[in-house]
Amino acid sequence: MPGLFGTVSLRSDHTAWDGERVPAGASGTVVEILKDGEAYVVDIAEPFDTVATVRATELDVVVDNG
Repeated sequence: MPGLFGTVSLRSDHTAWDGERVPAGASGTVVEILKDGEAYVVDIAEPFDTVATVRATELDVVVDNG
C-alpha cells in the first residue's frame, strides 16, 4: 500500500469530509496513514481539491513514496 505522500487514485466513488461526491479515478496524495495502513487520509487534487478518509481496499497506488 502507499507510503506517506504517495499518489493514489480511488477505485470507486467516495464521500469527502465536506460531503462532496468524489468520483472513481480521482487522484490525490496520502497525508496520513491510519490504523497501520487500514485507511488513509487523502488530499484529493483532481477533479477538485478536497480531503477524504479512504480504506486501503478502495485505493490504487499510482506512485509509492514510502
